[in-house]
Amino acid sequence: MAATYNTVLTAKDKTAAAFKSVGNSAAAATVKIAKIGAAFATAGVAAGIALTKMSMQNVDALAKVSDRLGIATESLAGLQHAASLAGVETATLEKSLVKLAINVSDAADGTGEAKDAFIELGLSAALLEKMPVDKQMLAVADAMQGVELRADKVRIAADLFGARGVAVLNMLGDGSQNLAKVAKEADHLG
Repeated sequence: MAATYNTVLTAKDKTAAAFKSVGNSAAAATVKIAKIGAAFATAGVAAGIALTKMSMQNVDALAKVSDRLGIATESLAGLQHAASLAGVETATLEKSLVKLAINVSDAADGTGEAKDAFIELGLSAALLEKMPVDKQMLAVADAMQGVELRADKVRIAADLFGARGVAVLNMLGDGSQNLAKVAKEADHLG
């Protein structure tokens, strides 16, 4: 006769505790990731607000300067873009445009320090006076193409735009067609 044995085995399930621990760790990581995401979202919104505010301030400043100078904002934006590409600061450009407008007016009256510079360029100050200052700048840019010596260009630019305005020479370098091309590029850039 064969003997029969019965054995009772008991096991303790430890996997449930391990899975619970992994689940808790994953939940904690998810909470941390959500907090980081919220922080980035908040920072992104704040940056967007700051950029919008700065953009609106720039548009407002552009409109005010264009009003002062009596030219369209698009024209001024184009000149500012050309100036920027030539390494001319916006403030220098604006002061140069104001100085040009004053010198055109004085020369049209037969006076002023720039009267001879307009004559040398073959430009009529009386005709220039009837144009907005951006068109005056384009006429000067084209007339400067006929000046061969750099020293003469610097002297004429100083007479027309003031001592700091000599910086606009690089901007005027290729004449009004180049300025118009750069202005169109500025328009495309918004």
